[in-house]
Amino acid sequence: MTITSSSITALLTFSVVFAVVFISVTLWRRRVPSLLLGSSLRAAVYLTRYAVALEYYGLRRAEIKSHVEALRGDLGAVDPTDIGATLQRLGPPRTLAAEMTIETLRPSFLRGAVWFGVAVLIALATSIFTTEAFLGGFEAVAQPGEKASWSGIGLDVEATMGSNGHASTIGFGGYGPLVLPVFAFIVGARLWRLRSRPRSESHTMPA
Repeated sequence: MTITSSSITALLTFSVVFAVVFISVTLWRRRVPSLLLGSSLRAAVYLTRYAVALEYYGLRRAEIKSHVEALRGDLGAVDPTDIGATLQRLGPPRTLAAEMTIETLRPSFLRGAVWFGVAVLIALATSIFTTEAFLGGFEAVAQPGEKASWSGIGLDVEATMGSNGHASTIGFGGYGPLVLPVFAFIVGARLWRLRSRPRSESHTMPA
């Protein structure tokens, strides 16, 4: 299979269009009809962020819908001219979600994905820093054709010295870049709690 620049462009275009359509439909479904367009859009954005935050804390789809619809109804009863102040009183969506769930971290694949992504960035940064440090020492003393390798913290790096004063080939390996993200996903998602029974709680909108 050959990947061309046109196919990459088409894939990126499709991804952008899909994201725009998905976000637009989501905001339209969460609009507050009693508000003016600008205020309704602002409320819909807040509700969407609130739903994502609730999912981060591990609430199930039905629970998220119940919380979001309850808050949507409350916002619909607010004076249209007071919507900005109301959202400000509610605070950031994630803070509100933490209050509603009492910061209980149930199993959540979204949270696991977030932790996984952060771990990938950390593993990538560590690999780049380690490789740069290794190559700096290797290229300073190696002769053309010489090979060297280094292993540590789950990383393996090897290089062959070229004739221009820089390494001609560089190899990467090790279990670290894979194990760290997988471990972060398991811990972030709280997979061991999948069998535990979620607590049922009653919440009301903060004053």
